[in-house]
Amino acid sequence: MSGDRKPDNLTKASIKQFSTFLKFLASNSLIDKAEEHLQSKGVTDIWISLEPIKEVQRMIDSELSRGTKLTQDARTIILSPHKVDFPSQQQL
Repeated sequence: MSGDRKPDNLTKASIKQFSTFLKFLASNSLIDKAEEHLQSKGVTDIWISLEPIKEVQRMIDSELSRGTKLTQDARTIILSPHKVDFPSQQQL
C-alpha cells in the first residue's frame, strides 16, 4: 500500500514487538533487503501514528541537548524527514 490512502488492514504492535523486529532486521543485516523487497512489492509507505514519532524526536533532541554524541547527520536524517506538524497535532 502506498500513497495517501489509509490502508484498511492496520494492526497494532507493542513497542517491545516493534523494537525486537527492528533489532532483528539490523542484527541480521536485513534492513536494506527488507526495504528493497517492500519496494519491489509496491509498498513505499508505512503508516504510523505521529505520537511515537514526536516522542522519539523529543528524546533525540534531549540527547543532543545534553551533548550525547550521535552521528553528524542525526538532525537531518532522524529529525527532519519525520517532522510533520499538522495543526491539530502541534501540542503532542
